[in-house]
Amino acid sequence: MHILTLCFNYKGRVNRSTFWICNICSNVVLWGYILLLFNSSYSIPYWFGILIVILVLVGGTNLTIAIKRLHDTDRHENEIFWGLVPILGQLYLIIVLGFLQGTQGSNRYGNPTTLRELITTPSKRNLQ
Repeated sequence: MHILTLCFNYKGRVNRSTFWICNICSNVVLWGYILLLFNSSYSIPYWFGILIVILVLVGGTNLTIAIKRLHDTDRHENEIFWGLVPILGQLYLIIVLGFLQGTQGSNRYGNPTTLRELITTPSKRNLQ
């Protein structure tokens, strides 16, 4: 699996450490940009347009990682909708995504992958 596949493809699995690393990195980018936005002398509409693009990319990436993490625990991606339930649903997702161990070996969503494998595995396009 390639790093772009990690961010934009819902198939496959990721382990807890990959989930945490991706979420922390994407949130650092988002909050760093927000701080830059409020300390900027440029016009707000310009920065706000870029903020929307960053929100879509970060949100899409975090959703993809969360679904892959659900796959790692052998749960269906529809369980992501528990996040819409105030407090209890969000607490459930935090526990499942961030703290429960994934399925050992393969499950119906494939073999487990680590962040090192994601970064070092070349894409199929580069092999052709």
